[in-house]
Amino acid sequence: MKREQPSPLLLRSPAPAVAAPRRGLLAAACASVAAVAAARIAARPLADNVDPDESERRRTALKAVLPLRLEPVPAASLAVAMRSLNLPADENVKFQAAIEQGRVHLVWLEVFDSDAEDGDRITIESLGLTHTMQLTRKPVAVPVPLPSDGRIRITGIDEGLGGGVTLGVMTGGTRVRLPPLRVGETVVLPAVGGL
Repeated sequence: MKREQPSPLLLRSPAPAVAAPRRGLLAAACASVAAVAAARIAARPLADNVDPDESERRRTALKAVLPLRLEPVPAASLAVAMRSLNLPADENVKFQAAIEQGRVHLVWLEVFDSDAEDGDRITIESLGLTHTMQLTRKPVAVPVPLPSDGRIRITGIDEGLGGGVTLGVMTGGTRVRLPPLRVGETVVLPAVGGL
């Protein structure tokens, strides 16, 4: 008598037992990708968003603290401050002599991004010297020659992700947020040396 051989299909493992772990791995991989994407979106800086009422409050607060009280650059820090101005050698010598003779006073102007750190850039101009920089949330001290009329010009040159150039300045140890500047707009800040 001839025995029937079982069908080869009956000898295979059931497919669902193998497929279930793969679905679990796929779900875990999708969840991981989603978490990474969400983290990247959350880490991305937002555009500045200052409403007109807040701009007016900032304008009023700024007027109340003018002129800005800026700290003079001490003699011990003069060499470092002069290097950061990146002047050609001959201009550096003349400028340093003018400082030493008391004809020019160098002060620290501390600036920061008052809202979203989104790539806002400014140019600071005083006595013919210009310094271009990107703003960060942490105040950065920039050496600035203080003109006799005390007027320092700051121009917005890039508003990052939008919403204007959100600029803040330190005066007498206090943070002051200015109304946002449009690209190309200049604010003139009267200042005095000495806290």
